[in-house]
Amino acid sequence: MKKVFAVILALALCMSGTAWAYSVADTSIYVGEEGLTSIDVTPCTELDYLGCRGNQLTSLDVSKNTVLTALDCAENQLSTLNLSNNTIMRTLYCDGNQLTALDLSKNTALSYVVCSENKLTRLILGEKPSL
Repeated sequence: MKKVFAVILALALCMSGTAWAYSVADTSIYVGEEGLTSIDVTPCTELDYLGCRGNQLTSLDVSKNTVLTALDCAENQLSTLNLSNNTIMRTLYCDGNQLTALDLSKNTALSYVVCSENKLTRLILGEKPSL
């Protein structure tokens, strides 16, 4: 069933103009600086690392990627970023976006964050023993 889903996903990506194909079993995906306007990684529940920096993403849903430990979504057009389900995330690069608020209170494992060059008026860190 996973192979069939991966083929369907790859076809959908190709038809939407996205040149990248990945499977739901992938634990690491890097699609940086490819001019992408959207990416759907919600089926990839085992994803540990996502690198999508330098694209034109306006939204990014990583709510189903609960084992994500590193996210590099810098230099996109993101105005919101919900990381409340990514409680074991250790590294976050979200600099160079359009973020006005960033709530990292649920991300207690964070040890490295870069969120400069945004429009942040609200940054909620919570307790971060490793930060």
